[in-house]
Amino acid sequence: MGTLLTRGVKWDKVIKNRDYKKRLPMKYWPLFCIFMTGGKSMKKLLTAVLACTLLLSGCGSSAPERAVSQTTGKTYFKVGMDCDDAPFNSQTKQQTSSSVIISDDSYSVGYDVNIARKLAETMGEEIQVKKISRDTLKDSLDKYDIDVIISALSPSEALKKEMDFTKPYYSSERVLVVRKDDKAAKYKDIAQFKGLKVAALANSSFDDAINEIKEVKHADALKNTTELVKALTDKKVDAIVVGKESAQSIVKKNKDLVVVTPDEKKGFSTKADYVIGVKKGTTDEDFFENLQKALDGISKEDKETFMKAAIA
Repeated sequence: MGTLLTRGVKWDKVIKNRDYKKRLPMKYWPLFCIFMTGGKSMKKLLTAVLACTLLLSGCGSSAPERAVSQTTGKTYFKVGMDCDDAPFNSQTKQQTSSSVIISDDSYSVGYDVNIARKLAETMGEEIQVKKISRDTLKDSLDKYDIDVIISALSPSEALKKEMDFTKPYYSSERVLVVRKDDKAAKYKDIAQFKGLKVAALANSSFDDAINEIKEVKHADALKNTTELVKALTDKKVDAIVVGKESAQSIVKKNKDLVVVTPDEKKGFSTKADYVIGVKKGTTDEDFFENLQKALDGISKEDKETFMKAAIA
């Protein structure tokens, strides 16, 4: 019952805002219409019926209570990330003042980690980072193994239908990474990649963006940045599409690769917006509203400081 009330429909907002279709699950909409148009006796009867229906439908399907730290007494803010996309999130053996432990001898670091730490602090919760393969992050979210995905997530149009998201917390210019000795290293227009094999991360807006290159050979999307880079260095693809900051990190570690930044009006039509992913259908819950409020409260100065520290 407690879970149903804390993570279910907000009836006060349904009534106050008269936003019935948005806030009320569609399966209860016909019944609620009768409730709003019926007499006093009818309303009493339907109130009881609706309450019982909600309780029965919630049994076995509602979200579990969120875990609480036995040490601090704070609710855990469980964050899923793949720790494979510097400078946003990566894994290290060295503990720092801003790192978060993910195992006995490993820590997560980067821009996303600092964002997550700030969110947890603002919401009065204790951060817990779980390293999860990018291709299984959504499954972990659906099973409530994590509360959110903060993992340089710029979702594809298809993924937007399967999850809900916060407002963007970072925007990045789309660029390409190629082999330094290839002819493509001197390209300044994405149209020049016609006929070349180009890849990007699966379920990402970067993969969608490849379709802007006419007559490109759209390679199969890959599940993480490490696989993308390997495909490029192994000459299985001719280029990869990523965000500017990720590209800079990639070439810093791989001296045989370079970043291709198209000239103005010769590149991709949009920037990549990074968002926080949450379980589908949960944007009316207290947790999401608190999350978005905390995210909105992170200043531009803090974000700039986080990125400077991440790329240092």
